[in-house]
Amino acid sequence: MRKAFIAEIILLATILVVGIGIAGAGKPNSHFKALFEPLDAEARAYLAAEPYLSAEDYDALAVYLVKTYNRNLTLIVQELEHTTGQSLSKEARESLKYLIVREHIHRILQENIPEVENATILEIEPLLTEVCSDGSNTYNIFYTPMTSIPYPIYYWVQVYPDVYGGSGYDDAGKYYNVNGDNDLYKVRAEYTSTWVKYTLYFYDEDHPDPTTDALYDAWRLLWYGRIEDIESFTVENNTINFNGIWDNNMTYAEWWGQHGNKTRSYTTTVYVSNVWNHAMDRYDKNPSMGKVWWYTAW
Repeated sequence: MRKAFIAEIILLATILVVGIGIAGAGKPNSHFKALFEPLDAEARAYLAAEPYLSAEDYDALAVYLVKTYNRNLTLIVQELEHTTGQSLSKEARESLKYLIVREHIHRILQENIPEVENATILEIEPLLTEVCSDGSNTYNIFYTPMTSIPYPIYYWVQVYPDVYGGSGYDDAGKYYNVNGDNDLYKVRAEYTSTWVKYTLYFYDEDHPDPTTDALYDAWRLLWYGRIEDIESFTVENNTINFNGIWDNNMTYAEWWGQHGNKTRSYTTTVYVSNVWNHAMDRYDKNPSMGKVWWYTAW
């Protein structure tokens, strides 16, 4: 699967360089910069002035930005269709515009999670411990001795198709057809004696609709210079703060990426792909789907 993933990225990068002319990794070319930068600037200014809004407020902001910059977004989507050779219906184009903007707002918010001075930093490559393709297995949970991390999380659980790909129906009966290869490949912990921020690094994220996924991957590679997905949350006072990345009690193939806010009591296991955009919770929202368990030995 990894070879297929690498080949896909090379092909996508080649298409973008030839068809659009990327100026370099993480540097959108002048055409796309001119189209998206005004929206980006307004979003950043608004979020800087209003840093503590609800998830519903961020949804409303996305609707406003799509309406305000609709012409620019239309041109972006048309160019993505031309570049990838994929075609969307009129309704799907409008949905992609909102997806691009709402996920961009989330990225800005993730960038702005407050740092703590003098925090210790550890980066761990998770170990693959269990793979179950049919959702029926049970697991023996074990721990290493606790280190100085105040709230160690040992187990990170992805649904099987997020890693290995495939098609089917999630626990809400919603259809998905995904490439996989979205492995959790690194976990970063920044911590003090009473607080920890976990940052999770995934190779990619797959939208459950293949055509939407192709255009969304192209957009992320173009604008951000990468397709990796990076998500963060904090733990303190025996509470996990899933700010902006809670799954809203939705299942894996929910069309829209989920960005709810939720606090949960501390646990040592987190389900990190309850929804395809790696919206998460301490509870499994897809119990009938197979799982891939990763282990971090802090």
